[in-house]
Amino acid sequence: MQNESPQKNTIPLINKNIQDSSSEGLTLDAFNLYGNTYQICRNWLKYHNYPLDNENIQRYLRIILILKEVVILSEEIKTVFHNNQLKKLGVFQKISSIITDKLGIEPDKIVPIANLTADFRIDSLDMLELMVAIEEAFDIEISAQTAQTLTTVQQIINYINQRV
Repeated sequence: MQNESPQKNTIPLINKNIQDSSSEGLTLDAFNLYGNTYQICRNWLKYHNYPLDNENIQRYLRIILILKEVVILSEEIKTVFHNNQLKKLGVFQKISSIITDKLGIEPDKIVPIANLTADFRIDSLDMLELMVAIEEAFDIEISAQTAQTLTTVQQIINYINQRV
């Protein structure tokens, strides 16, 4: 058996200029990204015959900071998307409750693709009562012309999400 010394997981430093003002904004994640991608950067620079000098290091650090911003923006986008999904779920639950209360439809039968007239067999009077209840619940106005175009539960959800 050979005696192998464990390798240290250290972040190689390019040079002591790494601690300059352009690296001050690096978070631990971004710095870890920096450390983990140092080898790739060094090989890329070597392959393209670019020197590993301070100017290229500064460019590399700017890329890291931009990547940090991209990560932050992607998290914000995910949060907005998630909140939008929760909003739609809340609207769906409220509409389901209204349909159950006003039309007596069982909650498990209420799905976004359900057609109001074909699946729930509601007539024009039921439709009017449903639209009035939705208007009151969401504090919106639905014109008669628009109400005629809202034929599925999903169309109602989409309409409300656009208005609220």
